[in-house]
Amino acid sequence: MENCIFCDWEAIKEDTLYETDHFSVKVGFGIVAPGHVMIISKEHYACFSDLPEELWFEYQKLKQTIIRKITLKFAEPFLIEHGVLGQSVFHAHVHCIPKKSTEYEIKSIRKAMFDPHHFEIKQADLAALHDLYRQRGGYLMFEEDDMMFAIDAISLRNNQIVQNLSYRHFFTDLGVEGVSSWQNMSEENKIKDEEKREKTKKIFRKLTP
Repeated sequence: MENCIFCDWEAIKEDTLYETDHFSVKVGFGIVAPGHVMIISKEHYACFSDLPEELWFEYQKLKQTIIRKITLKFAEPFLIEHGVLGQSVFHAHVHCIPKKSTEYEIKSIRKAMFDPHHFEIKQADLAALHDLYRQRGGYLMFEEDDMMFAIDAISLRNNQIVQNLSYRHFFTDLGVEGVSSWQNMSEENKIKDEEKREKTKKIFRKLTP
């Protein structure tokens, strides 16, 4: 798709760590910690619930591979996708973020990030996300401990704090510097971010599928 950075292979190839036929794994900018990567669809879809059903198995298999890789060398991750609500790049991508680093430790992302706001959270799968996207206009999805959960778009829009309900806002509140925006970082934070990115690339590329 024109003007979509994730559709521009030349622009992202240096940060691509892993590939399958229809997906790639990329390290972004303003990452939370070493090991923070994104799973991205190669074709342009608005979000992962927009994927055709024939790609679900490939995605699930890749996702489990990436979770194992991050857990092995960094820490067990959680996954989060905003499902067209609050995306900075409108192309299907899921963030995989270690729950522990030198700057923080999270026991449960659900208890720490979502439960305090009293959203209605439902266990889900890709089929349920597909239905939410079409019936309710969107969702926020997160995964941890091999379970996927979703909050539907209407619940999110009716809540006054939805604009702050992002992993960037959450980790900024935890005191992690340089993650509030990948587009507007200080020079000092750019240097720190590049160190995290290079550590991620170095370790990830040594791992076998």
